[in-house]
Amino acid sequence: MSNSPVDIHHDSIPGAIRVAARALIIEDGRLLVMNYRDDHGFWCVTPGGGIHKQETLGEGLRREVHEELGIGV
Repeated sequence: MSNSPVDIHHDSIPGAIRVAARALIIEDGRLLVMNYRDDHGFWCVTPGGGIHKQETLGEGLRREVHEELGIGV
């Protein structure tokens, strides 16, 4: 995982790829996933999401996990 701030922000460049990070949280051989449903079906995803401008991947991942699960990593 890089400790350098992300220098491309998905909102600043039309059509740019969004930089994101996902956490694989495994305990007792089980993978933590979040379940949700939308208009396209039922989804299981790992916690994580888009990295904010000037966040490192680690900072963004910790923020996303805290926002989505309320836990620190």
